[in-house]
Amino acid sequence: ARAATAAVLVTAAAGSGASDSGEAFLVPRSVSHQLGHASHASKVVEDVEPQVGPSAGELNFGSPAALGFLAVTVVTGAASRSRRRAVTTRQASRMRSQQGLGASLVGEAPSAGLLAGALPEAKGLLPEAATPGLSRGDRVARGMKLAYWMYTGPAHIGTLRVASSFKNVHAIMHAPLGDDYFNVMRSMLERQRDFTPVTASIVDRHVLARGSQEKVVDNITRKDKEDKPDLILLTPTCTSSILQEDLSNFCARASESTDSDVILADVNHYRVNEHQASDRTLAQVVSYYMEKAEKAGVKVERSEKPSANIIGTFTLGFHNSHDCRELKRMLKDMGIETNLVVPEGASVHDLHKLPRAWFNIVPYREVGLMAANYLQASHGMPYVDVCPMGVTETARFVRSIESLLKPQGFQFDFTKYIDEQTRFVS
Repeated sequence: ARAATAAVLVTAAAGSGASDSGEAFLVPRSVSHQLGHASHASKVVEDVEPQVGPSAGELNFGSPAALGFLAVTVVTGAASRSRRRAVTTRQASRMRSQQGLGASLVGEAPSAGLLAGALPEAKGLLPEAATPGLSRGDRVARGMKLAYWMYTGPAHIGTLRVASSFKNVHAIMHAPLGDDYFNVMRSMLERQRDFTPVTASIVDRHVLARGSQEKVVDNITRKDKEDKPDLILLTPTCTSSILQEDLSNFCARASESTDSDVILADVNHYRVNEHQASDRTLAQVVSYYMEKAEKAGVKVERSEKPSANIIGTFTLGFHNSHDCRELKRMLKDMGIETNLVVPEGASVHDLHKLPRAWFNIVPYREVGLMAANYLQASHGMPYVDVCPMGVTETARFVRSIESLLKPQGFQFDFTKYIDEQTRFVS
């Protein structure tokens, strides 16, 4: 009686008294909806105003009509709920069969459109039309694009990545506040025991008024006394480069009063990005210490057994440590020693030993190629720039090494090794 203000008039023959008198009673609209869906429901005559029939208070619940009403309500309600559950189950099963495994990720309840038989349209992540794929709720599974931690950064990020990869090398960044986020980024992502060896020489209002020569030189000499690094690498940023200061002169002045080597990163911060700057900085550091050893008269003999240098693995690289471990394993399987890995974990005082190897390996096209070209031009060291990733490239990588070592008399069954790697390992 509380559920309805609008009701329908239903005539039920529930007993002889009801059939003779044609007693009428009120049924709520929700109940009449269930009656209409049940197969054995009574016929709904029409919607009428509440005052047409007797009110709910006038209904005699002990009469046969009232008992018939209650019986019909219970039976038809159970039948209607069972039918709705069956329809929902069939629709959900049909949607899962059409969507595949992705349907298990849809956690929302079926909508009214779903009960009616219409499947929801999958919405794409971008404004354009959605590409075919497994449904992920309101999204579509697309081809995955790999990226490491964040977007490609400015040039000074590449320089700092190279500097912080070497052992006992400290970098000083001539930059305003806001450009010194590399320390936080590397400390968070690499999770190494030591602090990131980068110091920011802040460009503030005093620098704009008087220049930064005194401040930069003081920072270099202070870090030399505190940390005693082998190399201090000074790098500006694109913001501080606007000042057009002679930073190379600052480095020359600071090197007169320090025990460490001081180098200015020779990078145009307005023309190169992070990867190009890291490649240039690595080549600059390698050439600096190779020429320094040559001036000192240091000579290095080539190793007796075939050996190789791995150039280009460094901090914040995408799985560089795993790739380096796999390269070392492959070289060991072929009877080739690993001479140096540069720059990750290497000392700048060991760079003069690079010519000890028979050839260089450059697994990444972003970093290491300029240093390999320098070593080839100055010391006649060939290099392999094929990344052994996948069956085809692994075979090409091994054949490139074979073409370098076989003319020098190294005997190894490279064909058998390729067959084993491509069929059973890779």
